[in-house]
Amino acid sequence: MSTFGKQIQQASRRNTELLQILAETDYAVPTLKEQQRLIYDLDKELNNNYVLLRHLNDQREAELKDHVRYRDSHFRRFLFKATGNKDKFAAQASKEEKEYFDLLRRHHETTVLNESLKQQLEGARAAVAQLEPQAKIHQAAQQELDNLYNSIFGGETPHFPAEDALERESEMALQRYHNVRMRHEQQTQIVKLMTEATRKVKHAADLMASARTASRMDIMGNNMADIVERSALGQAEMAYREARHLAQLARFDDLPSVNINQGHVMSDMLMDNIFSDMAFHEEIKRGQREMESFEWKLGQRLKMVQDRMKDVQLELVQAEKELEVGRIRLQAERMRVFEQLTTHKR
Repeated sequence: MSTFGKQIQQASRRNTELLQILAETDYAVPTLKEQQRLIYDLDKELNNNYVLLRHLNDQREAELKDHVRYRDSHFRRFLFKATGNKDKFAAQASKEEKEYFDLLRRHHETTVLNESLKQQLEGARAAVAQLEPQAKIHQAAQQELDNLYNSIFGGETPHFPAEDALERESEMALQRYHNVRMRHEQQTQIVKLMTEATRKVKHAADLMASARTASRMDIMGNNMADIVERSALGQAEMAYREARHLAQLARFDDLPSVNINQGHVMSDMLMDNIFSDMAFHEEIKRGQREMESFEWKLGQRLKMVQDRMKDVQLELVQAEKELEVGRIRLQAERMRVFEQLTTHKR
């Protein structure tokens, strides 16, 4: 065999090896791009939340001073000296308490959300660390393959039109595969977020049901039920906020809102009676209905993204098949060209 023939034969073997490497690492580049996009989004949101957290912390310290000042100057005096201004004091006490504890709740919610964002960011960065070596291998193999083809075919090869046509088809198939793969990664992340959001809201709905049961017991005179009731409502609020945040990360901002009335400690102490208990019981039922509506809507969105995921999965399988077939056909044509050139040069 001539020297040229041996070069062709060696190129053919390396061509097969490089195609195998590309097939094994095709997923890495689009998946890496999607994880990098996710890191960018999470970083941006985390930075925004840190700014909000600092602002809330400043507000919390200011409100705490007002809250302590009001408590020390009025509350104890009222407990020891009952006056005829019970309703007026209760309203003012409720206002002071609401402003302070609403701020505490917002501060705590933002802190919890930040922890969730940091966990997601760590996961995305870990994925990038695993994907980067594979992406580099893929890119290096692609570059070597391009150099190999350029050394043999020199770009467009008018004498081998079939090879040119199959090369264009293979490149188009690769681009289609990358596009579908990126959409697949996006949908995978969305399904993951919405699945976790659904789990959170189910927990919130269960807590609302527990609060309603405790409220019924409170109406019947069970003093400890009030503590259980408020604890369940507070936890339900946190679970709902986390669920809503996850849905927003999945780009669903059109979900119905839920207003959970957690009551006010001072008002309960001062005006606790069966009528106030019954009124608050109705508030819990209203919040429960809103939570059920939110849960149903979230479930519908989850089903939608799961169905979309199935469609994208089928597209990905088809794109992988087209890419594989395109490469096989191109490889077969190049082998034919290699043999033709080798025979011609002998």
